[in-house]
Amino acid sequence: YTLLLSRAISSVKDKVPYGLVPILDFFNHCTPASQAGYCIYEFSHQDEAYYVVPTIDVPKGQQLFLSYGLLGNDDLLRKYGFCFARNPHNIVQVGAVLNSGSPVILECSAQGKIIQRSREGIKLDDEALGIHVQAALDEYPTSLSSDIEELRCLREAESTAMEHNIEPGEDHYEHVYSLLLRMGEKETLSYCLENLKV
Repeated sequence: YTLLLSRAISSVKDKVPYGLVPILDFFNHCTPASQAGYCIYEFSHQDEAYYVVPTIDVPKGQQLFLSYGLLGNDDLLRKYGFCFARNPHNIVQVGAVLNSGSPVILECSAQGKIIQRSREGIKLDDEALGIHVQAALDEYPTSLSSDIEELRCLREAESTAMEHNIEPGEDHYEHVYSLLLRMGEKETLSYCLENLKV
């Protein structure tokens, strides 16, 4: 699954289902317009070929990038094996229960918004939302500040290893990415909590 999806592309606009395109899968990810070298790609049915086009002039030798989509860290890590700090597309789902006993899913976004999804269409007020979001935050075994310190230590160890031409092991990167994922979830929940009017 991950091997295929991390290499496959699709385009609804160009009516192309998932497909493997040699060389196109070598492009690294960046969000649109966030980096010089950002490109778009499109399929030409007439030429039966993909074209990669930079959105601005790119100096010779500069790396080119594509966007894998506006994805949160959970999707980036699951599909592509990486994630990054302060991802503006993070979404954290929190389960809650209405007074009637019906379940409701709270989708907390990195922009501080909470979308409520329930079969009954009933909405929780800000106070109840705050209780559920805080409970989700309290379930984490570590604080955000301790995670930040742990990440700093991991990055420092990585830098020291690289100075001695030692490549950190796969377990090091798995630890860093799982930490970034957890930090992103906590930041998202905290931001949503701050934006509630309670």
